[in-house]
Amino acid sequence: MLRSLIAFCLSRRLLVLVAFAAFLGLGFAAFATLNIEAYPDPAPPIIEIIAQQQGQSPEEVERYITIPIEVAVASTPGLKFIRSNTVYGLGFIRLQFEYGRDYHFVRQQTLNRLKDAVLPAGVMPVISPAGASARSFATS
Repeated sequence: MLRSLIAFCLSRRLLVLVAFAAFLGLGFAAFATLNIEAYPDPAPPIIEIIAQQQGQSPEEVERYITIPIEVAVASTPGLKFIRSNTVYGLGFIRLQFEYGRDYHFVRQQTLNRLKDAVLPAGVMPVISPAGASARSFATS
């Protein structure tokens, strides 16, 4: 079987050289588009928003703070999931974006969308520095 393969390659040298050149070209193209990161981040970008209003029940915080923030940020590009948790005087919203999105871009887009939220006076939502992709910047 090996002899017949060698005989075929020797009898059709031009075809073998063209196939070899195509193989090298495809390999080089694949290598050029390969994403190589020294320290890859396996977690998608996660933005955590915290809003506080003292003395409010969880139902009031949910109605007047958490839901308006969720509605305001729902149109952020690349947003995959919105999770929220509301307790006495505190609304906590977690936004998870698609893998491969730039953390700084989605953070800026979230800040832009937060400006559109209609919130009660004195409520200032902040983005927590403890997001999933923010941890990689603390080590560098």
